Amino acid sequence: MQQQHNQKILLSICIPTYDHSAYLKEAIDTVFKQVDEVNRECLELVINDNGSTDETATVILSLKAKAPIPIIAGRNSKNLGYDLNCLKVVELARGQYCWLLGDDDQILPGAINHVLAQIKGNPQVDVFMGNKEDFDVSFSKPMKFRPLFNISGDRLFDFNHVKVDEYFKISKKLICFFNFISILIFKRASWQSVQGREKFIGSKYIHVYMIMALLWKDRRGILKNIPDKIVGRRWGSDRVTAIVERLKEDVGFYDSLARNIFKNNQRYIRRLNSLVLKNDGFSWAVRARNVAGFGFYADVFPFLLKRFWSYPLFWFKIVPLLFLPVTLLKVIRWMYRRVVKGENVNWSDILQN
Repeated sequence: MQQQHNQKILLSICIPTYDHSAYLKEAIDTVFKQVDEVNRECLELVINDNGSTDETATVILSLKAKAPIPIIAGRNSKNLGYDLNCLKVVELARGQYCWLLGDDDQILPGAINHVLAQIKGNPQVDVFMGNKEDFDVSFSKPMKFRPLFNISGDRLFDFNHVKVDEYFKISKKLICFFNFISILIFKRASWQSVQGREKFIGSKYIHVYMIMALLWKDRRGILKNIPDKIVGRRWGSDRVTAIVERLKEDVGFYDSLARNIFKNNQRYIRRLNSLVLKNDGFSWAVRARNVAGFGFYADVFPFLLKRFWSYPLFWFKIVPLLFLPVTLLKVIRWMYRRVVKGENVNWSDILQN
């Protein structure tokens, strides 16, 4: 009987978690509310706890008692880092497809059935990528919606026939290159077939490598974008790594990733690095300067210069910002977050970081 049920599971919703017990309960509740008589037979929830020190174990135990679908709950004896935890939660899953969900994010109403319909209607697709809606930390106020792609509607990319150039052309943001886990649904068998993951354990972005590798590295996969908003992303709950350290990690990861995936294709490498600059450059200029002070010019600026000296975007967008007064940069950042991104951010929040 158990084996028969395993064969029915179409979609595993997979949550790698660590010390987010309150948010985790909210995330799981958004799953349970969408279970109905039709879809319950093809769903399961998989959680892997990365050695949490809060009430995560208690929350999971209490939710298992009232769960309308099977729950597989694993636990690491200690914190192994995000990458190994992400790999583990997929390993525990039994579904044909996995939907990664951040433990502080929420699945939007109706999204589970919508994703199931996409899966059933497109069995050839390896990766589905949905859209997201951003919220404040309390999930009470949505921010201004901005689409990920320069196209309307959905589109299927069979990279056996479509060049990666086509994907670069429509990609507005770095998120189009799979750095936000909660909008990613993929065939578990395709994920498991990926080789070379060891190189990126410790990067905090193992999911980015796994998706890019199964689409573009040793094989060519099929991607379909879902233009509808399927997930709510909570802003302001991230664990803050030292800003200067994180900046260097991000720059190093994406450059190493691009060279690993795209081999000697310098055009693709430069295009991905340009997206990194476009996506994160303004934040670096403001936050890293604020934290590092004059040390920014001795440490961070030479680091960026070494990697991006040949990128026009670096000279025309980033460098001018590096020499503006810090207070003026904070004003610009506050206005950008309030007007462009639609965040309900206070001036005091900008002063602090």
